[in-house]
Amino acid sequence: MTAGKQNGLGDQLYLHGVNASGRIGSISGIGSPFAPLVVSDITQSAPERLAGLGDGGFSFASWFDSTHAIFDQLSALPRTDVVATYFRGSEVGAVAASVVAKQIGFDPNRTADGGLSLNTAVTGSAGAPLEWGLQATAGSDDFTGTGDGTALIIPGQTSLVQDDGTHGVASTPDAASLDIVGDIDIRARVAANDWTPAAASYLVAKYTTTADQRSYALSLSTAGELVLQWTTDGTAGTLLTKTSTANLSSLAAGALKWVRATLDVNNGAAGNTVNF
Repeated sequence: MTAGKQNGLGDQLYLHGVNASGRIGSISGIGSPFAPLVVSDITQSAPERLAGLGDGGFSFASWFDSTHAIFDQLSALPRTDVVATYFRGSEVGAVAASVVAKQIGFDPNRTADGGLSLNTAVTGSAGAPLEWGLQATAGSDDFTGTGDGTALIIPGQTSLVQDDGTHGVASTPDAASLDIVGDIDIRARVAANDWTPAAASYLVAKYTTTADQRSYALSLSTAGELVLQWTTDGTAGTLLTKTSTANLSSLAAGALKWVRATLDVNNGAAGNTVNF
């Protein structure tokens, strides 16, 4: 992450997959407020408050250009959710903010000097507030198949990748920190197009059958179950598999959820313990 004071030059704004950066003149607000809950009791001499529901959204002005894809996106005034993402600059690891939101307004403003801009706001709508994080890429990064892209893996942070069967997967070069030989805790934030996929889908894996390089994998089964697989030596002969007793088949397509599997390789009772 870039340290020290910064300006807002070279910023980027993406709206539901469309790079709007070249047509955005200003961003007048990026907010993540929450509603305070007053919980004062009679012993207090001043209000006591707890953090209530979180919120979030952007407001910005775009230049009138009916030939640009962002004009079509905004002028349609979509009633469905859009994803709005702000990039502070174009550097891997720089600050970013994103929110799933409803678009509000597409209002032209003609100034006395002849300038013509369009004012728009997006307000959080998916039951989750605006979130701040770090950029996993320097900007848009298109994948048409298996290959290497610019990516960032940061412990404790989250990134987003779309895999619709044609875009491939996100990967990272092998590193010693990934060679886990003890307990493991795998977590992923997933919006599955189908929580009962036609074929089992890997969510997080260091696992390939080629030359028996099977380490560990968390996948979603066709029944909507979470499945954890691991080996002690990378071969099929030592493969162990545990499946969640509950399944996620009742989740709506596209529902955004955190999933997690933990493995205790030695539970003290001559065995292992897996929790989902």
